[in-house]
Parts: sequence; C-alpha cells; structure tokens
Amino acid sequence: MLDYCQERGIGYLAYSPVGGLLHTELTWHGALLPIARRHEASPSAVVLAWLLSLAPNVIPIPSAEAEHQVRDSLKAVDLTLGAEEVAAISDVVFREQHPTLFERIKSRLGRNSVLRNVHRWLRGQPKS
Repeated sequence: MLDYCQERGIGYLAYSPVGGLLHTELTWHGALLPIARRHEASPSAVVLAWLLSLAPNVIPIPSAEAEHQVRDSLKAVDLTLGAEEVAAISDVVFREQHPTLFERIKSRLGRNSVLRNVHRWLRGQPKS
C-alpha cells in the first residue's frame, strides 16, 4: 500500500497508529520495549518514528487526550531508528503480529463494504 501511494504521489495517513486497529498491542510488545529504552523514548514515540521511517509519504495522525501525549508524539520526529530496529519492528508488525491482526483486518473488510471496495480497487478488481 505504501509503495502504491508513494509511486503516485499520494500521502498515506496512518490514522490512530499507536492505539488503532493495527497497533493496539504493538506498544507493549517485547521487541519494542528494549528499543524504547535504548532511545529513552516511550514505546508510542518509537512506533511513530518507525512509521515515519517507512516512507516519506507517511503521515501519522496519533490521537492525544493530554498535552504530555502531544509532546511525546512530537519526540518521534527527532528519533532516528537504526536499520536493525526498523527491521525488528517491521517483523513484529508484518510477520509475527499475530495472525489475528490480519484476520481482524480481513474480518473488517468483509463487514465493511467501503473498505472491501477500496481493497478490490487497489487490486484492480471490480466493485461488488
């Protein structure tokens, strides 16, 4: 999806990337906590830094209920993750992060006709 958007000059809005559908458990994953400690950052800031490292067209939109959460999110801009750290987080998200993660996405695609049609459009299939 990121490559598709980047090739076409489309920004990719990562809505609620820390607590949303894809990353609810990510901030407490065992692979992420040591990375956060090394950078003296919160796990949430590390997730945001990881997203920013994926592609220049990624625009994370983290939610915040308090000023300290906004300040914490802003730390991600100055946080530089190493290639091994990015790979470790990517591995958790794209490979390990529970088959249930992708099952939940597929389940939501199945129940939501708008998401289902977007998914089909991206794959070059006709709408239902």
